[in-house]
Formats: sequence, C-alpha cells, structure tokens
Amino acid sequence: MRANRARRCACSLPERIRRRRHRYGGLSLDTTAVMLTPVLLALVKRLKIPAAPYVVLCAFIANVGSMLLPISNLTNLLFSDAFHQTFAAFAARMIVPQLVALVTTYAILRWHFRHELPSRFANQSLPDPASVVPNHFYFVICIAVLSVVLVCYFLAPLIGLEPYVFAFAASAVLAIAGLLAGRVQVRTVLELSWDLFPFVIGLSLPCRGLRTWHCRPVFQVACRDAARLAGRNSSPPRAPRPSHRIL
Repeated sequence: MRANRARRCACSLPERIRRRRHRYGGLSLDTTAVMLTPVLLALVKRLKIPAAPYVVLCAFIANVGSMLLPISNLTNLLFSDAFHQTFAAFAARMIVPQLVALVTTYAILRWHFRHELPSRFANQSLPDPASVVPNHFYFVICIAVLSVVLVCYFLAPLIGLEPYVFAFAASAVLAIAGLLAGRVQVRTVLELSWDLFPFVIGLSLPCRGLRTWHCRPVFQVACRDAARLAGRNSSPPRAPRPSHRIL
C-alpha cells in the first residue's frame, strides 16, 4: 500500500507543483537571494567592511527563512497540497519552527564570523534614505499593494477565491501605477523573457497528458519500474547461490 501511494505521489509531483505555483504568487528563496545579494554587495562596498559574513547570512536566511509561507519554497507547496493546508493553517504550524531556525542560524553565524563583524558602521558614507527612492509615490504603492496581497492570501479560503486572483490583480495595479509614475515603460514589457512562459507551461503538459490520457498505465509502469530499480540498487548485494553440477 505504501509503495502504491509513493508511486501516485511521484507521478503527480510535477502537476502538484505546477498547480500550487499557479495558485500562489510570491518570492521564493531563490528569487530573494538573487535580488538581495547585489544590494548587499553594494552596501558592504560603500561601508568598506568584509562582505563574506553578510553574503553568507543572506544566502542562509533566504533558505532558512523560507519555512513560514507556502509560497517561499517548492517543498512547502508540496506539503501544503499533500496535507490540504490553507495558507493560514500552514503559516500557523510553521511559525515556531521558523523562529527557532532563524534564531539558531543567526547565533551560529554570529559566532562563526565574530572576528570579522565590525563593532560599528561608518554611516557617513551612506546616502540619505530618501535619496535612494526615485519615486516616493510608486514606492508607497508597491508596499501597500504587496501588503494587501499578503493579507488576501490568508483570507482567500474565506472569500472563496483562488490566491492567484489577487496576485494577478496586484500585478496589474503595479503595472498601471508604474506607467503613471514613469517607472515602467512599454519597452520593459518587451524585454521580458516571454519564451520562458511556454517552456514552464510545457513542463507540466507531458505529465498531465500521461496521467489523463490512455498513456497513464504506461507512465505508472515506468514509475513502478523506476522505484523497483532504485530499491534494487540501494539493497546490499546478495551472495551467489552455489551451483550443483551432476558429474
């Protein structure tokens, strides 16, 4: 029974990831690390302090800090789907492990880089905070819209709407506000990697078709044989049986 359940989960894994990805929108741990690392490098360069502690901290916190919400990690999407957890239920269950993981990571990294962390920063080398925001109106709109989307993720089951509705609506609002504020241009849309969208959709089509159409038994047999082969490779080798020959 467990083997059959494992095969069903393996067969539906790509489809479940795709479905949960479409339902929720947000920053994953990879996106967070990619976006924050250049900002962090520019900051340590201005402050003239060692970059290693802060780069390592950024990478670790982007990973460890992705336990709280279903949108933060692909593993979270699978768990929330397998156990039928809503956004709020998943966050409520993970808030304590998240806090413990963050405090533990901070303590370990703080101790490891204790000789490289400066006692104070030269704040005089940093510009005024207001000067780094080119458009205050668009900045406030972005914070407000993202905050509303996060709240709507929690309220989505009560309202009866899928979370992706709020994500797409927020994208439209930010695009319109960016056009009005002059921060988003038409050429910016044209510079997007549009060829990536059919590629991502195409990843789920073969699995969807194999599970839905007449090829489903073939796909299940392939998963079963792969699981059997993996179990055979992981098992210790058997001793050869003695051969009995008749002289």
